[in-house]
Amino acid sequence: MGRSTSNRSLLARIPLLRGGLAKHFAGKTLMLNNVEISVDAISAQLDGYAESITANETSRAAWQARVQHTRAVAPDGDALIAAVEALVRVTFGSASDRLGDFGLAPRPPYKRSVAVKAEAIERSAATRVARHTTGPKQKAKIHG
Repeated sequence: MGRSTSNRSLLARIPLLRGGLAKHFAGKTLMLNNVEISVDAISAQLDGYAESITANETSRAAWQARVQHTRAVAPDGDALIAAVEALVRVTFGSASDRLGDFGLAPRPPYKRSVAVKAEAIERSAATRVARHTTGPKQKAKIHG
């Protein structure tokens, strides 16, 4: 908002500057930044600058309105895309060549690391010990 506020103050000052130039320097040529320039040329440049600021503010407001609209419809759009992609994967399978027609890639197979596999084996063994479970061969060796 900071820049937009300063643009509004510039837009308010430009007509005042033009009025003062017309009242006190009408028909004269002034030396500004080591350049001779007529008051009419200064007024024309100020008008062009004001038009540019106004056009920028208008397009900025339109852009902000478009952004707000996009944000409002985004949840529905995202949900629709996810549903269509899920339907395509269910219909054709996750490794089908047809997925490319929809811009989808086959999902890579999940690969567990060695550390995760070792931890799973340890947990499985600990569970069997804790529950006193045995396999069919161990059960066959038990005589009571």
